[in-house]
Amino acid sequence: MRRNAVAAILIWLTVACGHVGTPPSADQASAARTAPTVAPTADQVASGVRSNPLPPVPQGTQVSCTAKPNGLPLAFVWPSRPEIAAVVDLSDLANPRTLCTLTNVDPLARFYSAAEISYVSPRFGPSVNLVRTNVTTHVTETFLPGGAELWDWSRDGNALAYFTAGQLWLKHQGKQAVSLASYKMQPGRGGGWIDELAIRFSPSGQYFVFVHTVTIPVTFEIRRASDGGLVWSHPADFFSGNIATKAVWARQRDRLYFRDNEGVRTWEPSGTVTTQVPGLRWITTSLSPDGNSIAYSVQEDKSPFTFRVAVLNLQTLQSRMLVADRVAAQFASDRLLLYTKAGGGPGGSGVVAYDITTGVETALPYDQVIDVWPAGL
Repeated sequence: MRRNAVAAILIWLTVACGHVGTPPSADQASAARTAPTVAPTADQVASGVRSNPLPPVPQGTQVSCTAKPNGLPLAFVWPSRPEIAAVVDLSDLANPRTLCTLTNVDPLARFYSAAEISYVSPRFGPSVNLVRTNVTTHVTETFLPGGAELWDWSRDGNALAYFTAGQLWLKHQGKQAVSLASYKMQPGRGGGWIDELAIRFSPSGQYFVFVHTVTIPVTFEIRRASDGGLVWSHPADFFSGNIATKAVWARQRDRLYFRDNEGVRTWEPSGTVTTQVPGLRWITTSLSPDGNSIAYSVQEDKSPFTFRVAVLNLQTLQSRMLVADRVAAQFASDRLLLYTKAGGGPGGSGVVAYDITTGVETALPYDQVIDVWPAGL
Protein backbone atom coordinates (compact mmCIF):
# COMPACT_ATOMS: atom_id res chain seq x y z
CA MET A 1 0.00 0.00 0.00
CA ARG A 2 1.47 3.31 -0.90
CA ARG A 3 1.02 6.64 0.77
CA ASN A 4 0.94 8.39 -2.60
CA ALA A 5 3.27 9.72 -5.12
CA VAL A 6 1.92 12.89 -4.05
CA ALA A 7 2.96 13.40 -4.96
CA ALA A 8 2.54 13.25 -4.34
CA ILE A 9 3.15 12.97 -7.18
CA LEU A 10 5.61 14.40 -8.74
CA ILE A 11 4.42 15.67 -12.00
CA TRP A 12 5.87 18.97 -13.30
CA LEU A 13 6.59 21.33 -10.42
CA THR A 14 5.25 18.38 -8.34
CA VAL A 15 1.71 19.39 -9.22
CA ALA A 16 2.00 20.47 -12.83
CA CYS A 17 -0.90 20.94 -15.18
CA GLY A 18 0.93 21.71 -18.42
CA HIS A 19 3.26 20.08 -20.87
CA VAL A 20 7.00 19.66 -20.60
CA GLY A 21 9.00 22.85 -20.84
CA THR A 22 6.16 25.12 -19.69
CA PRO A 23 6.20 25.56 -15.92
CA PRO A 24 2.50 25.82 -14.97
CA SER A 25 1.20 28.34 -12.52
CA ALA A 26 0.09 27.17 -9.10
CA ASP A 27 -3.28 28.72 -9.88
CA GLN A 28 -3.58 26.50 -12.95
CA ALA A 29 -2.81 23.42 -10.89
CA SER A 30 -5.54 24.28 -8.41
CA ALA A 31 -8.02 25.20 -11.14
CA ALA A 32 -7.41 22.06 -13.20
CA ARG A 33 -10.49 20.59 -11.55
CA THR A 34 -13.66 22.30 -10.39
CA ALA A 35 -13.70 24.35 -7.19
CA PRO A 36 -17.17 25.43 -6.03
CA THR A 37 -17.55 29.00 -4.80
CA VAL A 38 -19.03 27.82 -1.52
CA ALA A 39 -17.04 25.27 0.49
CA PRO A 40 -19.00 22.05 1.07
CA THR A 41 -19.80 20.84 4.54
CA ALA A 42 -18.57 17.45 5.71
CA ASP A 43 -22.07 16.03 5.17
CA GLN A 44 -22.22 17.49 1.67
CA VAL A 45 -18.84 15.97 0.82
CA ALA A 46 -19.94 12.59 2.14
CA SER A 47 -23.15 12.68 0.11
CA GLY A 48 -21.69 14.22 -3.01
CA VAL A 49 -23.92 17.33 -2.78
CA ARG A 50 -22.33 20.56 -4.04
CA SER A 51 -23.43 24.16 -3.79
CA ASN A 52 -23.93 26.26 -6.96
CA PRO A 53 -24.33 23.51 -9.58
CA LEU A 54 -22.21 23.95 -12.69
CA PRO A 55 -23.08 23.23 -16.35
CA PRO A 56 -22.90 19.72 -17.81
CA VAL A 57 -19.40 18.28 -17.95
CA PRO A 58 -17.38 15.91 -20.12
CA GLN A 59 -17.57 12.18 -19.52
CA GLY A 60 -15.47 10.65 -16.79
CA THR A 61 -12.07 9.08 -17.17
CA GLN A 62 -12.12 6.13 -19.54
CA VAL A 63 -9.72 3.30 -18.69
CA SER A 64 -8.70 0.61 -21.18
CA CYS A 65 -6.24 -2.14 -20.17
CA THR A 66 -4.90 -4.69 -22.65
CA ALA A 67 -1.86 -6.21 -20.93
CA LYS A 68 -0.38 -7.11 -17.56
CA PRO A 69 3.09 -6.13 -16.33
CA ASN A 70 6.08 -8.41 -16.78
CA GLY A 71 7.93 -6.67 -13.97
CA LEU A 72 8.90 -3.34 -12.39
CA PRO A 73 9.16 -0.41 -12.61
CA LEU A 74 5.81 0.85 -13.80
CA ALA A 75 5.29 4.43 -14.89
CA PHE A 76 2.26 6.62 -15.38
CA VAL A 77 3.01 8.85 -18.37
CA TRP A 78 1.63 11.29 -20.88
CA PRO A 79 2.64 9.93 -24.29
CA SER A 80 1.62 13.04 -26.23
CA ARG A 81 -1.44 14.94 -25.01
CA PRO A 82 -2.37 15.66 -21.38
CA GLU A 83 -5.90 14.31 -21.79
CA ILE A 84 -4.56 10.86 -22.71
CA ALA A 85 -2.27 9.07 -20.25
CA ALA A 86 -0.86 5.55 -20.09
CA VAL A 87 0.38 3.04 -17.55
CA VAL A 88 3.55 1.45 -18.95
CA ASP A 89 5.89 -1.40 -18.02
CA LEU A 90 9.54 -0.26 -18.09
CA SER A 91 11.12 -3.53 -16.99
CA ASP A 92 12.72 -3.65 -20.45
CA LEU A 93 13.72 -0.09 -21.33
CA ALA A 94 14.43 -1.03 -24.93
CA ASN A 95 10.85 -2.27 -25.31
CA PRO A 96 8.48 -0.34 -23.02
CA ARG A 97 4.99 -1.85 -22.98
CA THR A 98 1.70 0.02 -22.68
CA LEU A 99 -0.56 -1.73 -20.18
CA CYS A 100 -3.46 0.72 -19.95
CA THR A 101 -4.58 4.00 -21.48
CA LEU A 102 -6.67 6.61 -19.70
CA THR A 103 -8.64 9.36 -21.42
CA ASN A 104 -9.66 12.59 -19.65
CA VAL A 105 -7.45 11.76 -16.70
CA ASP A 106 -6.84 14.31 -13.96
CA PRO A 107 -3.34 15.90 -13.92
CA LEU A 108 -2.76 14.74 -10.34
CA ALA A 109 -3.49 11.10 -11.12
CA ARG A 110 -1.00 8.66 -9.61
CA PHE A 111 -0.38 5.15 -8.35
CA TYR A 112 -2.05 4.06 -5.14
CA SER A 113 -0.46 0.62 -5.36
CA ALA A 114 1.18 -1.49 -8.05
CA ALA A 115 -2.31 -2.38 -9.32
CA GLU A 116 -4.35 0.73 -8.54
CA ILE A 117 -4.47 4.23 -10.01
CA SER A 118 -5.95 7.12 -8.04
CA TYR A 119 -7.50 10.12 -9.80
CA VAL A 120 -10.44 12.53 -9.94
CA SER A 121 -13.13 11.73 -12.51
CA PRO A 122 -14.37 13.53 -14.48
CA ARG A 123 -11.71 16.24 -14.59
CA PHE A 124 -14.28 19.08 -14.26
CA GLY A 125 -17.84 19.67 -13.11
CA PRO A 126 -20.27 19.35 -10.19
CA SER A 127 -20.21 15.54 -9.98
CA VAL A 128 -16.50 14.80 -9.74
CA ASN A 129 -15.38 11.86 -7.63
CA LEU A 130 -12.08 10.76 -6.13
CA VAL A 131 -11.74 7.18 -7.32
CA ARG A 132 -9.30 4.30 -7.56
CA THR A 133 -9.22 1.90 -10.49
CA ASN A 134 -7.59 -1.51 -10.31
CA VAL A 135 -5.90 -1.85 -13.69
CA THR A 136 -5.80 -5.64 -13.37
CA THR A 137 -9.43 -6.33 -12.39
CA HIS A 138 -10.78 -3.12 -14.01
CA VAL A 139 -12.86 -2.45 -10.88
CA THR A 140 -13.34 1.25 -10.02
CA GLU A 141 -14.29 2.34 -6.50
CA THR A 142 -15.45 5.79 -5.39
CA PHE A 143 -13.83 6.95 -2.17
CA LEU A 144 -14.80 10.61 -2.09
CA PRO A 145 -17.92 11.84 -3.86
CA GLY A 146 -17.25 15.49 -4.52
CA GLY A 147 -13.63 15.01 -5.52
CA ALA A 148 -10.62 16.97 -4.28
CA GLU A 149 -7.94 19.36 -5.52
CA LEU A 150 -5.17 17.69 -3.49
CA TRP A 151 -5.24 14.45 -1.58
CA ASP A 152 -3.27 11.61 -0.02
CA TRP A 153 -3.98 8.35 1.76
CA SER A 154 -2.06 6.96 4.71
CA ARG A 155 -0.14 3.79 3.79
CA ASP A 156 -2.74 1.55 5.44
CA GLY A 157 -5.52 3.32 3.53
CA ASN A 158 -7.46 4.16 6.68
CA ALA A 159 -6.97 7.94 6.59
CA LEU A 160 -7.55 10.34 3.71
CA ALA A 161 -6.51 14.00 3.89
CA TYR A 162 -7.68 16.30 1.13
CA PHE A 163 -8.03 19.94 0.15
CA THR A 164 -10.86 21.50 -1.80
CA ALA A 165 -12.46 24.94 -2.16
CA GLY A 166 -10.09 26.52 0.35
CA GLN A 167 -10.66 23.93 3.06
CA LEU A 168 -8.53 21.10 4.45
CA TRP A 169 -10.40 17.91 5.37
CA LEU A 170 -9.59 14.64 7.12
CA LYS A 171 -11.61 11.47 6.67
CA HIS A 172 -11.08 8.15 8.43
CA GLN A 173 -12.47 4.92 7.03
CA GLY A 174 -16.11 4.46 7.96
CA LYS A 175 -16.44 7.99 9.42
CA GLN A 176 -17.64 11.36 8.22
CA ALA A 177 -15.09 13.83 6.87
CA VAL A 178 -14.01 16.54 9.30
CA SER A 179 -13.05 20.07 8.23
CA LEU A 180 -9.71 21.03 9.80
CA ALA A 181 -9.14 24.59 8.59
CA SER A 182 -10.06 27.18 5.97
CA TYR A 183 -7.51 29.15 3.95
CA LYS A 184 -7.57 32.41 2.04
CA MET A 185 -6.23 32.13 -1.48
CA GLN A 186 -4.01 34.52 -3.44
CA PRO A 187 -6.05 35.23 -6.57
CA GLY A 188 -4.44 35.64 -9.95
CA ARG A 189 -0.85 34.90 -8.95
CA GLY A 190 1.20 32.92 -11.43
CA GLY A 191 3.35 30.09 -10.17
CA GLY A 192 7.04 29.35 -10.32
CA TRP A 193 9.66 26.81 -9.33
CA ILE A 194 9.24 27.63 -5.65
CA ASP A 195 5.56 26.67 -5.67
CA GLU A 196 4.17 23.43 -4.33
CA LEU A 197 0.64 22.20 -3.68
CA ALA A 198 0.78 18.86 -1.89
CA ILE A 199 -0.48 16.59 0.89
CA ARG A 200 1.74 13.71 1.99
CA PHE A 201 1.44 11.22 4.86
CA SER A 202 4.47 10.17 6.87
CA PRO A 203 5.70 6.54 6.69
CA SER A 204 4.05 5.60 10.00
CA GLY A 205 0.81 7.31 9.06
CA GLN A 206 0.88 9.38 12.25
CA TYR A 207 1.42 12.71 10.48
CA PHE A 208 0.79 14.43 7.20
CA VAL A 209 2.27 17.57 5.69
CA PHE A 210 0.13 20.11 3.85
CA VAL A 211 1.95 22.54 1.55
CA HIS A 212 0.15 25.28 -0.36
CA THR A 213 2.13 28.27 -1.59
CA VAL A 214 -0.90 30.08 -3.01
CA THR A 215 -2.60 30.60 0.35
CA ILE A 216 -2.33 33.79 2.42
CA PRO A 217 -0.17 33.34 4.38
CA VAL A 218 1.75 30.58 2.62
CA THR A 219 0.89 27.25 4.24
CA PHE A 220 3.42 24.67 5.37
CA GLU A 221 1.84 22.59 8.13
CA ILE A 222 2.46 19.24 9.76
CA ARG A 223 -0.65 17.74 11.33
CA ARG A 224 -1.59 14.63 13.29
CA ALA A 225 -3.39 11.99 11.26
CA SER A 226 -5.47 10.91 14.27
CA ASP A 227 -7.41 14.17 14.65
CA GLY A 228 -5.86 16.65 12.21
CA GLY A 229 -4.39 18.75 15.00
CA LEU A 230 -1.60 21.16 14.06
CA VAL A 231 1.83 19.95 15.20
CA TRP A 232 4.17 22.45 13.53
CA SER A 233 4.08 25.14 10.88
CA HIS A 234 6.79 27.10 9.14
CA PRO A 235 6.73 30.66 10.47
CA ALA A 236 6.75 32.57 7.21
CA ASP A 237 4.49 33.80 4.44
CA PHE A 238 4.90 34.57 0.76
CA PHE A 239 5.69 38.24 1.29
CA SER A 240 8.55 37.50 3.69
CA GLY A 241 10.42 35.75 0.89
CA ASN A 242 11.33 32.81 3.16
CA ILE A 243 9.00 30.03 2.07
CA ALA A 244 9.12 26.39 3.14
CA THR A 245 8.40 24.13 0.17
CA LYS A 246 9.29 20.90 -1.69
CA ALA A 247 8.62 18.49 1.16
CA VAL A 248 9.55 14.80 1.08
CA TRP A 249 9.28 12.26 3.91
CA ALA A 250 12.05 9.82 4.74
CA ARG A 251 11.26 6.20 3.90
CA GLN A 252 11.60 4.35 7.21
CA ARG A 253 11.01 7.09 9.78
CA ASP A 254 8.87 10.16 10.35
CA ARG A 255 11.48 12.69 9.27
CA LEU A 256 10.45 15.38 6.82
CA TYR A 257 12.92 16.99 4.41
CA PHE A 258 12.04 20.39 2.96
CA ARG A 259 13.79 23.56 1.86
CA ASP A 260 13.54 27.25 2.62
CA ASN A 261 15.95 30.17 2.28
CA GLU A 262 18.44 28.50 4.64
CA GLY A 263 18.71 25.37 2.48
CA VAL A 264 17.53 21.79 2.92
CA ARG A 265 16.18 21.21 6.41
CA THR A 266 14.52 18.44 8.40
CA TRP A 267 11.65 18.29 10.87
CA GLU A 268 11.46 15.55 13.51
CA PRO A 269 8.44 14.58 15.68
CA SER A 270 10.40 15.82 18.70
CA GLY A 271 9.93 19.30 17.25
CA THR A 272 13.56 19.65 16.21
CA VAL A 273 14.21 21.50 12.95
CA THR A 274 17.75 21.16 11.59
CA THR A 275 19.51 22.62 8.55
CA GLN A 276 21.09 19.67 6.71
CA VAL A 277 22.47 21.21 3.50
CA PRO A 278 22.90 24.99 3.74
CA GLY A 279 22.01 26.92 0.59
CA LEU A 280 20.55 24.03 -1.42
CA ARG A 281 17.29 25.07 -3.06
CA TRP A 282 15.94 22.10 -4.95
CA ILE A 283 12.92 22.56 -7.20
CA THR A 284 11.76 18.92 -7.50
CA THR A 285 12.45 15.90 -5.29
CA SER A 286 12.11 12.11 -5.38
CA LEU A 287 13.11 9.62 -2.70
CA SER A 288 14.79 6.37 -3.75
CA PRO A 289 12.95 3.10 -2.95
CA ASP A 290 15.66 2.14 -0.42
CA GLY A 291 15.34 5.54 1.26
CA ASN A 292 19.06 6.33 1.01
CA SER A 293 18.97 9.10 -1.58
CA ILE A 294 16.91 12.01 -2.87
CA ALA A 295 17.07 12.83 -6.55
CA TYR A 296 16.46 16.50 -7.15
CA SER A 297 16.47 19.18 -9.81
CA VAL A 298 18.19 22.51 -9.32
CA GLN A 299 18.62 25.70 -11.32
CA GLU A 300 22.17 26.57 -12.25
CA ASP A 301 23.46 29.58 -10.31
CA LYS A 302 24.73 31.45 -13.37
CA SER A 303 21.70 30.75 -15.56
CA PRO A 304 18.17 30.60 -14.10
CA PHE A 305 16.94 28.89 -17.27
CA THR A 306 19.44 26.04 -17.08
CA PHE A 307 18.68 23.00 -14.94
CA ARG A 308 20.61 20.04 -13.66
CA VAL A 309 19.71 16.76 -11.99
CA ALA A 310 21.59 15.62 -8.88
CA VAL A 311 21.36 12.94 -6.19
CA LEU A 312 21.77 13.69 -2.48
CA ASN A 313 23.17 10.87 -0.31
CA LEU A 314 21.19 11.11 2.94
CA GLN A 315 23.94 9.43 4.97
CA THR A 316 26.82 11.67 3.90
CA LEU A 317 24.70 14.69 2.84
CA GLN A 318 26.91 14.93 -0.24
CA SER A 319 25.44 15.57 -3.68
CA ARG A 320 26.42 13.91 -6.92
CA MET A 321 25.76 16.19 -9.87
CA LEU A 322 24.47 14.32 -12.91
CA VAL A 323 23.30 15.44 -16.34
CA ALA A 324 22.73 19.09 -17.28
CA ASP A 325 19.66 20.37 -19.13
CA ARG A 326 17.47 17.86 -17.32
CA VAL A 327 14.70 18.43 -14.78
CA ALA A 328 11.95 16.70 -12.76
CA ALA A 329 13.98 13.63 -11.80
CA GLN A 330 12.12 10.65 -10.31
CA PHE A 331 13.52 7.38 -9.01
CA ALA A 332 12.13 4.35 -10.82
CA SER A 333 14.46 2.01 -8.91
CA ASP A 334 17.49 2.49 -6.70
CA ARG A 335 19.72 2.83 -9.78
CA LEU A 336 17.30 4.14 -12.40
CA LEU A 337 16.07 7.73 -12.77
CA LEU A 338 13.41 9.07 -15.08
CA TYR A 339 13.67 12.75 -15.93
CA THR A 340 12.73 15.23 -18.60
CA LYS A 341 14.84 17.11 -21.09
CA ALA A 342 14.71 20.81 -20.31
CA GLY A 343 13.78 23.27 -22.99
CA GLY A 344 10.40 22.15 -24.28
CA GLY A 345 9.14 22.32 -27.83
CA PRO A 346 9.39 19.71 -30.62
CA GLY A 347 12.60 17.74 -30.26
CA GLY A 348 13.50 19.64 -27.10
CA SER A 349 11.49 17.68 -24.59
CA GLY A 350 10.81 14.09 -23.68
CA VAL A 351 11.36 11.50 -20.98
CA VAL A 352 14.79 9.96 -20.50
CA ALA A 353 15.80 7.00 -18.34
CA TYR A 354 19.22 7.32 -16.70
CA ASP A 355 21.21 4.48 -15.15
CA ILE A 356 23.06 5.97 -12.18
CA THR A 357 25.62 3.16 -12.17
CA THR A 358 26.59 3.21 -15.86
CA GLY A 359 25.67 6.78 -16.79
CA VAL A 360 23.72 5.52 -19.83
CA GLU A 361 20.67 7.50 -20.99
CA THR A 362 17.78 5.84 -22.81
CA ALA A 363 15.21 8.03 -24.55
CA LEU A 364 11.62 6.93 -23.98
CA PRO A 365 8.64 7.70 -26.25
CA TYR A 366 6.80 9.86 -23.72
CA ASP A 367 6.38 13.58 -23.14
CA GLN A 368 6.17 13.55 -19.36
CA VAL A 369 6.13 11.27 -16.32
CA ILE A 370 3.15 11.62 -13.98
CA ASP A 371 4.19 9.01 -11.41
CA VAL A 372 6.40 5.97 -10.90
CA TRP A 373 5.97 2.69 -9.03
CA PRO A 374 7.61 1.47 -6.76
CA ALA A 375 9.48 4.70 -5.97
CA GLY A 376 6.33 6.23 -4.48
CA LEU A 377 5.92 3.53 -1.85
